[in-house]
Amino acid sequence: MLYSSFGNHEEAIKDYQNLIKKYQDDFYYVSLCARQYAQIEDLRSALNLVNNFYKKKKKNAEYYDAIGMILHIVKDYELSIKNHTKAIELEPDSAYSYYNRAKSYKEIGENLRYEKDMKKYRELNAKSRKTTLKTDTHNTKSNKSNILFKIGIILFLIISCIVLYFHPTKEVLHCNNNLTCKVERTYFGVFKTYKKIKLKPTSNLTCHIGAYSCTKTSTNYGLYLRIDGIAPFVFYVSNSSYRNFDDQKKELNRDCNDYYQNFRKYINNYPEYQFKIESKADTIDLIISIIIIATIFFCIFYEPIFKKTK
Repeated sequence: MLYSSFGNHEEAIKDYQNLIKKYQDDFYYVSLCARQYAQIEDLRSALNLVNNFYKKKKKNAEYYDAIGMILHIVKDYELSIKNHTKAIELEPDSAYSYYNRAKSYKEIGENLRYEKDMKKYRELNAKSRKTTLKTDTHNTKSNKSNILFKIGIILFLIISCIVLYFHPTKEVLHCNNNLTCKVERTYFGVFKTYKKIKLKPTSNLTCHIGAYSCTKTSTNYGLYLRIDGIAPFVFYVSNSSYRNFDDQKKELNRDCNDYYQNFRKYINNYPEYQFKIESKADTIDLIISIIIIATIFFCIFYEPIFKKTK
């Protein structure tokens, strides 16, 4: 395509013909090739090329502009003006058509009409650029917003998985007679994970109480069990029947002491004893907790950035 810049129109025509074959529905290369024919004064080939493309299509502003440019090149300025005028009638907001007609007006000394068309061209061109810039800016913001939304969804899922990992719906802690414990975690009755812990004769179990959901009328507590500082197990207690929360905590403290004593008995007599605890979480509370926590993190991350992209 550089051939036309150096005046080698025949080579340029060959290149454009190859592109026309490759992109048969693209009028752009047809128009460029037709101009090269006009440069070597082969008006018939130039017009035939354009007319053949529009043989089965309705002639539009693009067609008349192409014919007008061909006629301008072969210096038939009057007919070129007529074709560009027809293009403007079909597409009044085409800056391209006004510019091409202005060039032909200048060639025949119609300076006032030339200035008028150039003024119109500049107005339409400026309007077009402003619209394009606005569209590009909107698209950029929209694309950025979509990307951030996807990031937000990913973070939402990650946070949900993290919360779910630390709060499975069922856990079983089973220590065999070889001082080996296995923690089995079940998530919504479908997914399971396993973790092994090798104990020592000096291993110890600790237990503390923590609230994992609170309302105005009730508090649900969990017993958090640790073995040698590792947190393999959470014994969920979902009980809102207590009016006196201190009484509930006292009962849970007794449970903690029982687990501790049973674990010590197991450690001291492990060839003969096994140790097992099984618990279930309050699934509904768990799901609500996951949604609330993940949504809060999602909004904190996503909303401020989303507002900036509007």
